[in-house]
Amino acid sequence: NVNGTPLDGVACRHNRLAIHKDQRRLVPEDVWVHFQKTYGISTYFSHSDEICLKCKRDYDGERHKVNRKRQMRLSEKQRHKDNVYFIPRNKSTKTTFIMVGSGWLYRWRRYVDHPGASEPGMMDTDSLWCEHGALAHSPDPFHPIYKELRFSPDVGLIPEQDYLALMRQHGALKHKGVLKVTLKRHPDCHRFSTKQRYEYTLPAPICEGCMQIRQNQRHERLLNFENEPIYISRVKDYLASGMYYDAREVKYQCSNYCTIGELRLVILQYWGISPYSQQLHYRDSILPNDGDLTLRQCGIIANTRIEFQEVVG
Repeated sequence: NVNGTPLDGVACRHNRLAIHKDQRRLVPEDVWVHFQKTYGISTYFSHSDEICLKCKRDYDGERHKVNRKRQMRLSEKQRHKDNVYFIPRNKSTKTTFIMVGSGWLYRWRRYVDHPGASEPGMMDTDSLWCEHGALAHSPDPFHPIYKELRFSPDVGLIPEQDYLALMRQHGALKHKGVLKVTLKRHPDCHRFSTKQRYEYTLPAPICEGCMQIRQNQRHERLLNFENEPIYISRVKDYLASGMYYDAREVKYQCSNYCTIGELRLVILQYWGISPYSQQLHYRDSILPNDGDLTLRQCGIIANTRIEFQEVVG
């Protein structure tokens, strides 16, 4: 049983040849005669017929609207992409930014990048305040608490003029006052340095206690993972030629209850190094030799790297 007729997708609503070529095929004339007898069709189209001009005009108009909307979104992303990770290096004078939650900024960027994504909703800055009436987050990526846990800030910065553009776009924004942050390049940081540092003038003091609690909770959530990758590689020793001694890498899927002993067996399997000759490094520290310790107990989170080196004796 065939649903529809052979003209479905071929004829448009004006009973002319449709504009989409992928919805039609050419068939021999004797086959078409069979279709005419079977379905009682009197209308037919040949390969030389022109497509419907009305449908083409409507389609071109809709495509122009879609392309224009996409271009506007890309332009918006280009205007609003500045945050604490990407601030123009020539900002030697004081510049005003607005502090927003990094989660909202991520959802907004996804909305800009993906036409099918929904709008992020109202911008809520109430979550940036703690219960003591102070700021619960710092926008400075060099803050000691961030450096201790190796975290990036929970907040993002966008230029003030772009914030005003977002207000016009989204209407009244839910906020507890606009959080204006003034940035100026740190006097000890050269303008062409690869790692830029800035002096932050905040609208309110930072509650260090609440910030420490929130970052510890964030760290606790990251310690609990299931079926996430851990990357294992050898400590990068350089040869005289400048090449790595061994650039191999193993992506090992595991959970937070995976033990150090299991990782040593993975190294034995791929590199053939005895577990008794392995010294494991995680970030700036050496992991203990106890093979029964879990990744959680060692403070290892998912999507990070563990390096090893072979020791003698």
